[in-house]
Amino acid sequence: KSSVVPKAARDSSEVSTSISETVKETTKTTFYSLVILGGIGVTALLFYAVFRELFSSKSPNSVYTKAFEKCVVDTRVQDALGEPIKGHGETTRRGRRRHVNHITYMKDNVEHMRMQFYLKGARKSGTVHLEVIEGASGSYEYRYLFVQMDEWPHKVIVLEDNRHDRTAITSGIQTPLD
Repeated sequence: KSSVVPKAARDSSEVSTSISETVKETTKTTFYSLVILGGIGVTALLFYAVFRELFSSKSPNSVYTKAFEKCVVDTRVQDALGEPIKGHGETTRRGRRRHVNHITYMKDNVEHMRMQFYLKGARKSGTVHLEVIEGASGSYEYRYLFVQMDEWPHKVIVLEDNRHDRTAITSGIQTPLD
């Protein structure tokens, strides 16, 4: 005698699963796996964005940090402002200090970044102006870096000025005039 009931269903201890239940479980497992992989992908993207902004040598934060260090160790700036010297970006109405003011642009297929931030010493305060250009190696090089005192007389302390150097301006790109 043959029976219509599958052999596995005859034992009460074994669970019978139909094809529709198997497809349903597989679909649910696949969906949950995709959600987990999507979450891992978004997390990796966030870590990449944070790393690029904070630790990349071409990030505005990195350019600010290097320029601030150059200003603080210069004896002319120390004498003019007084020690200790603090640096900060733009100030809001509430007194909060935001990120440094900067602009990035392309000129002759070379990336440039201009930046402005503020220094405050024990005696005086000043404004730092700088421009960096992407060099042949891919890292930024200073085109100019100077500190302008805020109080009268508006003395200017030039820390670096490479505007006259055509190779620094063109970053190794040969032009017909070279």
